[in-house]
Amino acid sequence: KYGGPGPGSQVHVPMHDELDLSVVRLTEGELKAEVATALTGTLTVSMPGVSSWRPALEVPRSLGSGVVHLAFDADAKQNEQVARALREAYRTLKERGFEVLLETWSRELGKGIDDLLASGHEPTLLAGEDAHAAVNEIVVEATGVSRILKNAVRATELLAIEFPEPRWIVPGIIPEGTTILAGKPKMGKSWLALGTSVAVAAGGVALGTKRVERGAVLYLALEDNPRRLQSRLKKLLPGGAAPEGLELATEWRRLGDGGLEALETWLNTHPDARLVVIDTLAKFRAGQAGKNLYKEDYEAVEPLVELAADHNVAILIVHHLRKLGAEDPLDQVSGSMGLTGGADGALVLNRERGRADAYLYVTGRDIEEEKELALSW
Repeated sequence: KYGGPGPGSQVHVPMHDELDLSVVRLTEGELKAEVATALTGTLTVSMPGVSSWRPALEVPRSLGSGVVHLAFDADAKQNEQVARALREAYRTLKERGFEVLLETWSRELGKGIDDLLASGHEPTLLAGEDAHAAVNEIVVEATGVSRILKNAVRATELLAIEFPEPRWIVPGIIPEGTTILAGKPKMGKSWLALGTSVAVAAGGVALGTKRVERGAVLYLALEDNPRRLQSRLKKLLPGGAAPEGLELATEWRRLGDGGLEALETWLNTHPDARLVVIDTLAKFRAGQAGKNLYKEDYEAVEPLVELAADHNVAILIVHHLRKLGAEDPLDQVSGSMGLTGGADGALVLNRERGRADAYLYVTGRDIEEEKELALSW
């Protein structure tokens, strides 16, 4: 324990051999601290409650640490008191000269620790692959690989950073991140999305000309039933076997009701994942109150943007067009500009009913030049 008298000011420090004390992690919850320390080799200090953040700041100073990780978990995202304490700790540590990194921890962390304890493991005795599996990739999450938030960077420093090129799922059309695919009802959106999914899962060719790299794909066909989905697959794979890397679901929990957490679990268990298709957004998003349409639309895609960035995958969100046309293709997308503004890119599919040819408008943050592709069935 470290701190003044009384349980409110005590800080739990798990002791393990061969720890690099130049880096310390601060979080809330002794069990989570034990797990993170044992599996990552970074001393993780827990504070029992938000009132103990301030005495905990003395730990890295007394240990001579130079770098401090502040760990946001699911509680910190939802609990304003915890979030406020984290912001206060961040400012104080920066003022004292520490390099401070903010981490985002998986929502599955708490469940993983519960599973670990239920299996009879003690946190201080963690070892082997069983412990790693039980805490749902805590090694990756706790070391901040997912996304580390930092202070503003100087322009000179920014220019010196070598960023990797965007990961293209379909070259020139669908990069990693979130892309909205919008079209009128019964005009081929689902065919296009399913065909792309088959191509990526097989490592074949999308849209007849775009060779794609193989990876796991999850297709949420939320407006279909298994019989209709099977029929579509047979038409796309005449005489051929379905690729092993394609998984399909016709039912999924909604956003805000465990749907996002289920997607995150699927991605954690499929490290080779490249594409997730949500068909359609209306069947996945939470209910709309109608008070602030822009805010509600933006919040419908924002968590998917973060999820795609955390896992370097593409999330293709199938949506509808307005009944009335518009000059700007993005203005044709149903809903407010919060949808297209929140997503990383947009594909707008236009086809006249009864015709075999169509046009696909392509735009996005990683699309250097907007374009319109002529398609045929």
